[in-house]
Amino acid sequence: PSTIISRCQRFDFRRITIPVITERLLKIAEAEDIKIQRGAAQLLAKLAMGGMRDAVSLLELCAGARKEIDEKLVAETIGISSRENTAKLVRAVAEKDYETVFGTIAEVVASSKDIAVFWQDILAFYRDMLIIKTSKTADKYLDLTENEAEQTLSVASLFEKETIIFHCKLLEQAMAAIQRSSSGARLLAEMALVRMCDETLDSSNEALLARISALEDRLDAGQYSLPQAGTKEILKTEKKQEEKPVETTPSISKDAEKKCEEVKKSETSSNKKRTLGYWIDAVDKVCKNDPSLTGFLKDSKIYKNADDKIVIRFESEFSYMMIKSRASTLSAIATILSSYEKKPITAWDIELEVSREKDLVDDSDGGIDEIMNEINKNSTED
Repeated sequence: PSTIISRCQRFDFRRITIPVITERLLKIAEAEDIKIQRGAAQLLAKLAMGGMRDAVSLLELCAGARKEIDEKLVAETIGISSRENTAKLVRAVAEKDYETVFGTIAEVVASSKDIAVFWQDILAFYRDMLIIKTSKTADKYLDLTENEAEQTLSVASLFEKETIIFHCKLLEQAMAAIQRSSSGARLLAEMALVRMCDETLDSSNEALLARISALEDRLDAGQYSLPQAGTKEILKTEKKQEEKPVETTPSISKDAEKKCEEVKKSETSSNKKRTLGYWIDAVDKVCKNDPSLTGFLKDSKIYKNADDKIVIRFESEFSYMMIKSRASTLSAIATILSSYEKKPITAWDIELEVSREKDLVDDSDGGIDEIMNEINKNSTED
């Protein structure tokens, strides 16, 4: 009610900027005779995330060591990784240096630091690189010292914007997984870093964009060439083909050749099937209406045989039986196929079969075996 609101006071609390907190910490340190470097004060101000009370508490915690406070002491006291370690890891990812990647994770685990906290540092580093790569006035959005800004700019130059976005997605997914499973945090972190080193291990759109961007840069720089290993394999293959002895084939009578051609023509005409290209779209429509059919139809294929009848072939007997036993499903498939064939199709017009190796020639009529026997007979007589 307005009567109550009129008697209330409203205070809007906002985050205090890092420069303001830094100056306040330096002033407190001077008054309390605490030796602290400006870089350490800026790091404490950043970790406080806009809270003056938190910044002072962190300063008091670091002062307990009773020695000059620098950035290294702040990192050790609070349990975070130094920015140098984070930059070293990110640079190793860019250079695909797996030894450094695994070594850095091993150091974090050996020092009893929380991998989730270290992961947040990596995410923050990638955020800084993304801003540097996309903004002309990055200083407005970054709270970095001069040395940190130079270091971040140096590492960011090793990445393309698309690659940074792809890595951010992997880091975000890994962060969620690490928070859910603390016991397997190290394995999850290492798996994510390996995928970041090698984009070919990921088939997402972001990974493909990162690979395309890297390829475009190589093409622009004229650095693209055929791999030496592939060239050697090609030469080895050609050499083997040249050294392969020519096999002598036995002479074949004209009657045997004629009979073989007749058998091949009969096989082709009786077993010719024409693949229908719209089957994938048709399956999507069927499964959209009944998602339970996805597992049965995803590996199926569709043809038209020599009699122009539609044949659906299944890879497993189970999928074949499940679709065959559902009359309503066959009717639904027939309705969708009618829209593609531009003519009415019923369930009776569809034939179902299971993929298996079948004899293409009936042995009772002679066929290939008879022809081969005749060929061997002629070669013996010669």
